[in-house]
Amino acid sequence: MFFGFANGIINVFPANSLPQYCRGNITTVYNSINTLFVKWSYVWPADEIKIVTDIQNLLKFPYGVSFNCYFFIFNIFFAIDNPLEDGVLTPEEALNQSLLIVDDYLTNFLFNLGYIYNDILMTLTLKETETKYW
Repeated sequence: MFFGFANGIINVFPANSLPQYCRGNITTVYNSINTLFVKWSYVWPADEIKIVTDIQNLLKFPYGVSFNCYFFIFNIFFAIDNPLEDGVLTPEEALNQSLLIVDDYLTNFLFNLGYIYNDILMTLTLKETETKYW
């Protein structure tokens, strides 16, 4: 359920944004750890490039996740600048204010709770013969 909630929050951002990169980094590292240490679904030497690629993904993990995820969380949940400091709210500042959820945790949670309820309801009422459940 947490995955669906977090995924819904991240999906509202543009394709080439820090939240999307954060999710991509975490997914890549999760898959690399799963294939390297849990499944080990490689056949040597045919999958040599896949093994090296997964090791490379693990080596890139600290920078990619720390940079993208840190700045995503910091910019969304913590407002640094007061846009009304100069007394004028530019269109860019107004858009930025409408995207920030610093003071709207409850509203955001209730908004997403509707989607979570719908997902759970659709999963529970899913027919066993349904092939296209996504």
